[in-house]
Amino acid sequence: MITIEPHLFGNRPAVRLANDQIETIIVTGGGHIASVKRADGDVNPLWAPTWPTFDPALRELRDPAVYGTSGEEGLLCSILGHNLCIDVFGFHSQGEQNAGMTLHGESGMVTWDVMAVDRDAGSVMLSAHLVHTAMTVERTFTLRTGANEVVVEESVTSLVGFERAIGRQQHATIGAAFLEPRPAFFSCNADRGVTYPEALSDDTHSYAVNTEFDYPHVPRRDGTTVDWRTYPTKGPSGNLSSLRMNPAEELSWWVATSNAHGLALAYVWEREAFPWLAVWEEDHHRDLPPWNRKEVTRGLEFGSWAYPGTRRKLVEAGTLLDTPAYEWLDAYERKTTRFLYALLPIGEVSEAPSLSPAGKGAVASDDTGWTFRLTDG
Repeated sequence: MITIEPHLFGNRPAVRLANDQIETIIVTGGGHIASVKRADGDVNPLWAPTWPTFDPALRELRDPAVYGTSGEEGLLCSILGHNLCIDVFGFHSQGEQNAGMTLHGESGMVTWDVMAVDRDAGSVMLSAHLVHTAMTVERTFTLRTGANEVVVEESVTSLVGFERAIGRQQHATIGAAFLEPRPAFFSCNADRGVTYPEALSDDTHSYAVNTEFDYPHVPRRDGTTVDWRTYPTKGPSGNLSSLRMNPAEELSWWVATSNAHGLALAYVWEREAFPWLAVWEEDHHRDLPPWNRKEVTRGLEFGSWAYPGTRRKLVEAGTLLDTPAYEWLDAYERKTTRFLYALLPIGEVSEAPSLSPAGKGAVASDDTGWTFRLTDG
């Protein structure tokens, strides 16, 4: 039996979608995927900030003493779990900021409406109208009876009569509830990577600057490397990198496992739509409000934007590792893609399982017996 019902996530209006295996919760304020849990468990791997959050419609009421004045506070006061970034991943230009745009685009700053429910199919569709960005976004979440995964079909439609460069990023972030006690183990089907192109402001950023590497060995400033597949180790740290997903494979994926909680969180998506995995790590690093050196996160943010930055910066970059650094949206074009996320029980492991192609639109793991399918083909 599939349950689709109104819900309160803390104090925030939400939709709850559940079967006898898992439940997921999507808040309508910002459209964030706030939670995914096992039906018999209480661990939500997705990030719930230590500070209180509320609907973005109330963001002008935020207390600067709590949320700070860094320029990110408009989003931070409402962000949860998996945030959709569109049509920029990162900061906007000064003119766009003056017009009211905030970090990671407009979709996390508006109210999403429930437009359709099909309880027989186990699906619910939410939609957002992005006035400043001149587009609409629709997401249909589907959870089958007995399934461990939620399939999301996402459509983006331009409302203007000209082609433009955009960025779209699935800002999925894992929080301390999953990462602690440390470490967690990770895997993905990236082949190459590059560290963030600019030096950060302090020495806790241990990665080398603007340096290409072969996955999974990320270069550090001191000339050594660190294995991307284990995190967190010892803090504080605030590293940024971007991984190119294997261009030879139709589907891209990442898996995160926690021995302490006996859980594996997995995402699978269409590589053609989202060739990049931008990785953001925060381990008691940021000292400004609302961070206050309290957060432990790992953002595994798959999308079309190579790394967080303004539209001008990514367009001027053009490509990175022979891969487009942004995507085009044509006049009145409608783009549709799919991804899924799954939460499964797993025994103790020394490394996260890998997934392999298993026919069109599917990947599988020989070690665990998992099969994830994005399409019916």
